[in-house]
Amino acid sequence: MFRALTNRAGVWLLAAVTATAGCADKLLVTSEPSGAMVSVVDDRGRLIVAGPSPLLAELSLPEDSDTEYAIEVQPTTLQAERFLPASRTLDAADYFRLPGGDDGVPVLAFTLTEKDYVNLPQVEVMLTPRGQWVGVLSRGRSYKDVTEAGGAVPALVVDFGDNRGLQGFAISPDGERIIYAEAVYDRAVALPGGPLSVETPRVFNLKGANLRGINIVGGGVQHITTEDFRDLFPTFSADGERILFSSNRRGELAGILGIRANGRSGISDIYVNHRNGLVVQPTSAGDGTIAFAVVTLDPSGNAVTDTQVWTHYGPNEFPTQITRGHSPAIAPDGSAIAYINPDDGNLWVVGPDGSNRVQLTSGATDVMRRYRAALEPAERPLFDADRAADRLAVAPFRDPSWSPDGRWVLYTAMEGSDPTGRPNEDVWMIRPDGTDKQQLTTNGSADRHPLMAPDGRSIYFLSNRGESWGIWRIPFGDVD
Repeated sequence: MFRALTNRAGVWLLAAVTATAGCADKLLVTSEPSGAMVSVVDDRGRLIVAGPSPLLAELSLPEDSDTEYAIEVQPTTLQAERFLPASRTLDAADYFRLPGGDDGVPVLAFTLTEKDYVNLPQVEVMLTPRGQWVGVLSRGRSYKDVTEAGGAVPALVVDFGDNRGLQGFAISPDGERIIYAEAVYDRAVALPGGPLSVETPRVFNLKGANLRGINIVGGGVQHITTEDFRDLFPTFSADGERILFSSNRRGELAGILGIRANGRSGISDIYVNHRNGLVVQPTSAGDGTIAFAVVTLDPSGNAVTDTQVWTHYGPNEFPTQITRGHSPAIAPDGSAIAYINPDDGNLWVVGPDGSNRVQLTSGATDVMRRYRAALEPAERPLFDADRAADRLAVAPFRDPSWSPDGRWVLYTAMEGSDPTGRPNEDVWMIRPDGTDKQQLTTNGSADRHPLMAPDGRSIYFLSNRGESWGIWRIPFGDVD
């Protein structure tokens, strides 16, 4: 006969149930939450039945049989945001120990385990190969647990909530203030609650970006710039008197500008006349040297042809190309520049005259291969589409910065793993000669943009741990 079955959500499903007592070849598979996809496969690999739970299966399991069945329960696409899949092997002995349902049919009940993380949306600001600034919507794992290995609890300094394009963090030389850029788009960016797909609108034109400051003690956001120019990559001058940043205020090809750190003066030009290039990512040293990246464009201005590290002022005095690379960070005394090599994706350092190049990390390509292999099937098309368009929201190595004494290079790396084994963004540090590499954060969430406090006693970083984006702080004890 036919009988209506209901799950806890009140969704009615129709299943053919034979109510004959002792029906040893019947099995009802249920799940909590209901509706998860069930598949039953015999020990020869043949699919017996598949469908949403609750699902009725017909098996062949006489008491003396050694036949086994593999039952797998996969969360639906929406359920997969919160729950993990489950499976079980069932033989005759297991079958006859199962409890019976209302009709005497044995019931195999699954309760899916809730994940320790959520897939938190974010919008990453980046430059396309066509030289266009955009925000790219992606999702990253955010673990509910905010602690580190051994139970250490970092301190939350600022809670941003969402991340619609936070970028370019820097800490003032007096250790009292953090600055960053906040993106503004042509249209509103709605962060989705469900999974992304290739069809989801995920690229947003960058209308502008404004500089913001936050007092580490006492909080309070200061609006440093407010117009719809693209004010990006803010950093402090070595003396703390000025904020340097990249901007298109002097023309579409961005240059480096400066504003008084107290915000009480106009904007001055630092370097704005580079031909056919976007001047971005400034960083300054105590000897007056400013290192920055130049993104060169073809004569039409519609395609990126190269990225280079340059310096201005200091010993070189005039604008000087140092090497190919991006994301430069100059040592406090100006003796070296850390950067990401675009040829291999690894972290390097180089002298301000282009000599003494040292490779600090290796294996960038292998990191990304392992990361893709660890993605869920629904995530891989997004990864492949973003990689083909050169707009991946993750990178094996990024965000280099220096300790105040110049003894360490801090950076973001995906060499570690989250609790599921997926390569994960954590904070690392290494000596500028490539020795003594150490992992500083281990939480499964994304940790980026490490900055060591001027007194060398703590490290700040941007993280999505605890299901929200914010700036966190961990104590640091130097190693001799």
